[in-house]
Amino acid sequence: MFQVLGDVYVFRNDATEFEVLTEVPINLLPKFEKYTGRPFDRMIVQVLEYGANFSGPGNDIFRLDRATGDPQEAHTSNFLHPVFYYYETQPKGKDYKSKAKWETLPRPTRIHHMVEDFLTKWDAPVSHLLPLRRFVENCVGSDLRNHFAETCFKMALTHTTLPLSCQQQAVTGTEELLVQAHQSGLTS
Repeated sequence: MFQVLGDVYVFRNDATEFEVLTEVPINLLPKFEKYTGRPFDRMIVQVLEYGANFSGPGNDIFRLDRATGDPQEAHTSNFLHPVFYYYETQPKGKDYKSKAKWETLPRPTRIHHMVEDFLTKWDAPVSHLLPLRRFVENCVGSDLRNHFAETCFKMALTHTTLPLSCQQQAVTGTEELLVQAHQSGLTS
């Protein structure tokens, strides 16, 4: 149910682990750990929202400028669309009391609106997924793309830090990386 229930993504261990809890009443966020028993470091809350000008007295929902397809203007979306709220600390009860009446959740550390989609799929690679990936990467402070073993090996030789997927490959597949590097001609 929009603006009442939301999906909560909780991060642990410096955002190297996460868990998804679906259909959480968003008004329970101040007591999230108490009601769910799930500890966390940071969280992203996904809520479906309508735009502020979607309907109401005197609003023409069929007007020409009623919709946007530009991801950079997603915050102006009028139709139902996902909004992601990133919190570095758990929202408190006093934060709910001080929010404006038209606000769904208290002010987050970061916020991301996905551009509206009339089919409610939100799966377009450029207008939906890429901006969302960049938002999450900014929240967790890490490159979340999956890299091939060869690319990870090259980055290991030329960079001081590696993306998370390369770090995980290094832990679980160091031998495979060395074999791949040899087969690719990177080593003699």
